Amino acid sequence: APLFAFNAVTFFVAAVFETKIGYTEKHISDASEEDKGFSMISYKADFREGIEYMKQEKGLMIITIYFCITMFASGGVHILQLPFFKNNPELFSNIPINVVTLYTIISSFGVLGRLAGGFIHYKYKYPVAKKFMIALTVYTTITVLEAFHLYFPVPLMMFTFFIIGIMGVTSFNIRISATQSYVPDARRGRFNGTFQMIVSAGNILGQLLAGVLGEIFPERNVITMFMAINLMAIIFIMYNKREEVKKIYNRRV
Repeated sequence: APLFAFNAVTFFVAAVFETKIGYTEKHISDASEEDKGFSMISYKADFREGIEYMKQEKGLMIITIYFCITMFASGGVHILQLPFFKNNPELFSNIPINVVTLYTIISSFGVLGRLAGGFIHYKYKYPVAKKFMIALTVYTTITVLEAFHLYFPVPLMMFTFFIIGIMGVTSFNIRISATQSYVPDARRGRFNGTFQMIVSAGNILGQLLAGVLGEIFPERNVITMFMAINLMAIIFIMYNKREEVKKIYNRRV
């Protein structure tokens, strides 16, 4: 209950601050005058337009494909972490607390890592020419840590959750700032909607598949397999097509 209350308060504070934003985006104002409400036909047209735009911009298409795969893998990993703790209490028998509580404590270090990562991004700007390599290093490090951190002792597990939290914010900020500044105003809504649909589909599929596999194989083995898929995506998609992605990531925003 305290966590839900804290979450509600922070969302309320964010919403209040957003009401104070005075900037007017003309392309949104113009579009709202023509808005006739939701329809499946217009939705399909917008989605198709978003796909067509991605086909024209190879860098955006590569980023979208990679994040669909990484969300597929991450969805599978995160859905199995708590079941691993619940199904293997003997691994934590030397710690005198409930395994669910222990998992909550360990995962909270990821939240602390995201807070620390946000502070780092507020105080420090990454070199423009190095942004892609920083992002690639972050993707690889997160993948390796998530593949194996459930094999670590609890103190080291807490540390890896913290590092993953920091790096997760780094990954998010580099991708968001790069793509949002690159996509023209008139295309941004369609790109964002299409991107979110694709990566959300990947996430849901990953959760479903991991849930099925988790009933058959040990959770840690399934997690390692999902992260191996993610590592292949880093190598064969992001690194292999790096010149296209650099055009988007390595820009001053």
